[in-house]
Amino acid sequence: GAHELTDSELAREFTFDVTLARTDGTPLDAPVLITGPSGEAELVTPEGGRIELSLADGQSARISGVPAETSFSASERAVPGFAASCEVTGPDGTSNSTSAGALAAGTTTARFTNTKQVGTLVVSKSVAGNAAETTRAFPFGVTLEREGGLPESLPYELRGAGGAVLASGTATIGADGTVALEGGRDAALVGGQELALLDVPVGTSYAVSEKDAGDYEVTSADERGTIDGDGQTARATFTNTRMAYGSLSVEKRVVGGDHQRAFEFTVTLTDGEGGDPLSGELNFEVDGAKRTASLDASG
Repeated sequence: GAHELTDSELAREFTFDVTLARTDGTPLDAPVLITGPSGEAELVTPEGGRIELSLADGQSARISGVPAETSFSASERAVPGFAASCEVTGPDGTSNSTSAGALAAGTTTARFTNTKQVGTLVVSKSVAGNAAETTRAFPFGVTLEREGGLPESLPYELRGAGGAVLASGTATIGADGTVALEGGRDAALVGGQELALLDVPVGTSYAVSEKDAGDYEVTSADERGTIDGDGQTARATFTNTRMAYGSLSVEKRVVGGDHQRAFEFTVTLTDGEGGDPLSGELNFEVDGAKRTASLDASG
């Protein structure tokens, strides 16, 4: 879709190739008059029938002195992050999207439009474990890189549960590609929140890292990648897990009867949050002797 252009993008020059050929198919090698964006005219002889032009937003160039019925083609060299379209209008006012054909007497105009392509980078945070802090904010570093340069700033949203927008603002992009929120601060997310960087130009590579996870175990996915399609949403996910561990002591006393008899006990362990049986192995001691047991399907 169409998105706001930066000053550097508005000033950027795009390169065009115009090819001219006689009716017999041989390249046109006769001089033509080219009037550039400044209004200055120059007599140029096409090399192999080809003319190269460079134009920025709002600029135009005129090629005059081309014989009628000369075949032409006009193309724009691809620029990452922009989609190009062309409309050709003939002397009779009819238009089409084919940037090639035979020139009729009069003026044929080829209009090229470059539409900026952007995507979204989302950094999401989750916390897990019985000792996780649900209100602790974890800082993140985000770095962007793009051939051809990056905008100086990008809009962002801080989102909560269900994608609800909690805050929005403008992030600045440093010379080294580092993303900073207002006041030069890092983005900081609590469990269940996400940071969405909007209008990230197509062709932008990103790297996301968590700066201070403390005593949490961090698992992440897609923390590096590239926005390579218009409208694409890339997601870097981080989950911080912290567990607290305790111990269980079982003591048996016999009053009267056979003090040598062994009694059997069943211990069942379940997740304190959802009540699901625990799995894995369990270390325990019996009268100081260390042993290991495996938990069955019931915990």
